Amino acid sequence: SRILPSIIVHYFAQLFNYPLGQSAEVIKAFIVFNSAMIMGSTVLLYLIAMHLKWSQPVLVLGFVALFLNFPILKHSNYNPTLTDYSAFFFGLASLYAFLKNRQLTLFLISVLAVFVWPTFLYTALPLLIFRVQKLAPVIPEKSNLNDLISALISGAVVAGALYNYYVTGLRLPNGATQVNENVILLSAILFFTFVW
Repeated sequence: SRILPSIIVHYFAQLFNYPLGQSAEVIKAFIVFNSAMIMGSTVLLYLIAMHLKWSQPVLVLGFVALFLNFPILKHSNYNPTLTDYSAFFFGLASLYAFLKNRQLTLFLISVLAVFVWPTFLYTALPLLIFRVQKLAPVIPEKSNLNDLISALISGAVVAGALYNYYVTGLRLPNGATQVNENVILLSAILFFTFVW
């Protein structure tokens, strides 16, 4: 049921005369395909950001949240034949088509995506049923109370982490990335600067 990525890899390999006889060759072809899907997803995120008129900090935060994580940076190389990256691409493509009110494009994306992720049509169904409404832009008011609550919660998280590390002696298991004690103070300062 998740045959579309394999079909694309197969026919592109034939187009470029790339042999797929060995499993290592298939894995390399899927790594190239997944990289193309991830690059396409970054373009779609940029188009979504331009449509929604995101500020540069929001765009950077969105990019970091979607692309600087374990599934994108590491897992794609551990199991490249997964269809997750194609589904990720089609998910962003369907969101972009929804935001642009292109119902036919959204329907075609959903039909194709069913052959990548079988339950995709169920998740795209609300997007197909409902349309984007034109709303007046909402300008959030600056609230000192929100800043104070954010600082208190952040302070509690940092204090708890430092307490667990220095007072209770809680350490990460062997093999995990260990805490670099030389930059703990700098990290806490940068964390509070970002939150504030």
